[in-house]
Amino acid sequence: SYGLFHWNAEPYQSLSKLSFLTKSLIKPEMMNYMYYNNILNHCHATTKSVRTYDNVTYPYTMDHSCYTLISSDCSEHPSFAVFIKKTENNRVGIMAFIGDQKVEFIPMETNRVQMKINDQEFVLHDNGFLFFPKNKPPVLNKVFQNYLFKIIRRQNSFTLTFFPQMMLNYDGNSVQVLAGPQMKGQHCGMCGDYNRNTYHEFIDPQMCSLKTGDEMALAWTLDNKYCSQKITKPACAMKEPIP
Repeated sequence: SYGLFHWNAEPYQSLSKLSFLTKSLIKPEMMNYMYYNNILNHCHATTKSVRTYDNVTYPYTMDHSCYTLISSDCSEHPSFAVFIKKTENNRVGIMAFIGDQKVEFIPMETNRVQMKINDQEFVLHDNGFLFFPKNKPPVLNKVFQNYLFKIIRRQNSFTLTFFPQMMLNYDGNSVQVLAGPQMKGQHCGMCGDYNRNTYHEFIDPQMCSLKTGDEMALAWTLDNKYCSQKITKPACAMKEPIP
């Protein structure tokens, strides 16, 4: 529940590696099948707008360079979290945590994207892939049977998949996150609560109602370890949280 989700109090410094995060068995082809048969839903984010899991699109502005949470499970120790930020060239930067592993996609000049895992850079060429194995160092273009996540590059786009039924598609200008049915009603971030209802999409980490996309962006900004700017969070607009 949100009551257990101590947002912004070092929540992603020591994400627990849950027992089920041992294999990423869902193939991209299967993810596509599940998506087109309404088993999965998706959230899409740019530097100007967000399309939530419940199919509500809203505009927002981001006048800082800090990371903002778009998609995460709402447990006390989240198993994954996806953050975005607007870069100096008005593109989208990504920081994702899978278990306690950090993955970054940083857009550089032209269409180049720098990829880092736990602050170490990996250069993935077109049609290349990387499996992140358990208890072993990753090796480019080498398949591992037991892995936490995998990354595939196709031209200038990257696909990150991990268990259970999660996929992230990124091209430097936007990010699409596909989530399985286990996330319904258990989701946090700018992508909404994923409860199949189109109302009450503007909710902050304390389950208080917000009014605009700008307030959503501020409320879900990670303003401690990864941000040096002062972020003023919106005040709670309700005396009682939404049930």
